[in-house]
Amino acid sequence: MANPARGEVALAVADTEYTLKFSTNAICELEDRLDKGLNLIVANMERLTTVRALLWAGLRAKHPDVTITQAGEIIDRIGMAQATEVIGKALTAAFPPNEADAKNG
Repeated sequence: MANPARGEVALAVADTEYTLKFSTNAICELEDRLDKGLNLIVANMERLTTVRALLWAGLRAKHPDVTITQAGEIIDRIGMAQATEVIGKALTAAFPPNEADAKNG
């Protein structure tokens, strides 16, 4: 079960529940796979390759056996809109605004 306080977001796919979490190790694996920093990766989410890699990386912390191919199959099942939505939620959960930003924003 996903714990939002720990930066986790739930993703239900048919009868399987996944948890996305962009841990430090997951982000490092993502950056290594795409040979780009996280800011560039997120800025270029128009490529399906990028969205698939983001979903795969987000699954790594809680589901280390999920392959990049399986991440693509998950996208096929839930659709691109839901995939990008859950990735966005997980990234926001991983990098919540700090109190100073919230007061100034």
